[in-house]
Amino acid sequence: MPRNFLSYFKDPSLPEGAKIVLFAGNPKMSEVFSGQGNKWYRRIGKIDWLRKAWQG
Repeated sequence: MPRNFLSYFKDPSLPEGAKIVLFAGNPKMSEVFSGQGNKWYRRIGKIDWLRKAWQG
C-alpha cells in the first residue's frame, strides 16, 4: 500500500514476484476489505487482485 498521501493517487498493488502478502500493523485485512485505511489520509483504492486471491 502506498505510504502517506500517495494512497490518494495510487491504488495498492501486488509487488511483482510476491508469493506472500502480510498485514502487519495497520491497516488490518478486515479494514482493507471494508475500505477503511485506519488513518484520515490513507485511502484504500481498488483491491480486486486481493479479493480474487483471498477468495481463491
